[in-house]
Amino acid sequence: NPQAMIAVIGVLKNQELFAAEQARRDGKKPSTYHGIFDTHPSNDARLKQVVGEANKYAVANPREGRSAYLQKMAGVYFGDSPDQGVIRNNALLHVPLGLAIQFPRGWTVQNRPDRVMAVSPQGDALIELQQGPRNDKPLETLQQGLKLDPGARYDSGSLSGYPAAFAAGAQQGKPVVVTAVVFNGTQYLIAGMARDKPAYNRERSTLRGAINSFHAITPAEKLAARPYVLKLVTAQPGTTMAALARQSPLGDAAESQLRLMNALYPRGEPAPGRLLKIVQ
Repeated sequence: NPQAMIAVIGVLKNQELFAAEQARRDGKKPSTYHGIFDTHPSNDARLKQVVGEANKYAVANPREGRSAYLQKMAGVYFGDSPDQGVIRNNALLHVPLGLAIQFPRGWTVQNRPDRVMAVSPQGDALIELQQGPRNDKPLETLQQGLKLDPGARYDSGSLSGYPAAFAAGAQQGKPVVVTAVVFNGTQYLIAGMARDKPAYNRERSTLRGAINSFHAITPAEKLAARPYVLKLVTAQPGTTMAALARQSPLGDAAESQLRLMNALYPRGEPAPGRLLKIVQ
């Protein structure tokens, strides 16, 4: 069905609108990710013209397959995979590695395949966690691996009861503090960085607090680290997206996110009998 392309591109546009809404709520400048159309795709004459040309290839009785697709989506992870660790209330909870660390509240946390990063609301300070060498020589790792400006300080000690080494100095003039901690035979490098001295002075205690929060994951944290998954529900008479959002673990933006997932953004409501994707 070539006409479905308009709906597909519309999803991208709605995602862009949602991202802009979130940025404004957080006091940030909206970013444009899919700036292809000046207006919503359903109103874009160029897209309609292209899709219209494709209509000549349409077949009779096309198979939509939406219900079968939705059934296969049930149980799919939503957000972080537990194999990569999950973020809950700005804490990294990593059950396979057995560790946890609390990043500052209000910072933006990015869980990447090779590292976890947290950026300050002002964008001028950063905390980063990544795996280091598999040995018990953290001081050697810092002294040989860091490219710090002359005058940097190095020390050995412990962090949460585990052998660790510490470095403090600057990298090309930017203040840096780094800890290498040996946990279950592997070093973990935790770095706190700032754009300049004023930013570092403002965030000094926050950076060190995050570094010092590194610890072995607790039983309660293991329970909290259960992954979010997609579930299918059938809309009943009176079902609203606001009511579904109140039962969702997605936080303040749950209602908008659920609408995006179900092609109901920004203010749509489900018709009775419709299959909906929710997160639990």
